[in-house]
Amino acid sequence: MGIRCILLADRVTATAYHLAGVEVRQPGKEGVLEAFRRARSDSGLLLLTRPLAMKLPADELSRAIRDARPPVQVINPVYLERASPDAATRARRALGVST
Repeated sequence: MGIRCILLADRVTATAYHLAGVEVRQPGKEGVLEAFRRARSDSGLLLLTRPLAMKLPADELSRAIRDARPPVQVINPVYLERASPDAATRARRALGVST
């Protein structure tokens, strides 16, 4: 059995990573901090998007990254402020829903 990888992310990034087989969670009513703490205890590798990481107390995030139990990686969301004009077409082709 492999490492349990959990991603805390926005809806768009969560969907993209879910398609790649990653377990995704979107912080709900419990808030980002509680979702982060729970995901740390549940995973073997924790990914979270930069916008969510910025909502965490800096000392807690730094400690989690330093402790590396589990490894914690802050990633960029899949969307960009300046996406290429053909990004939607390329995504549909990659998913096999367009030619």
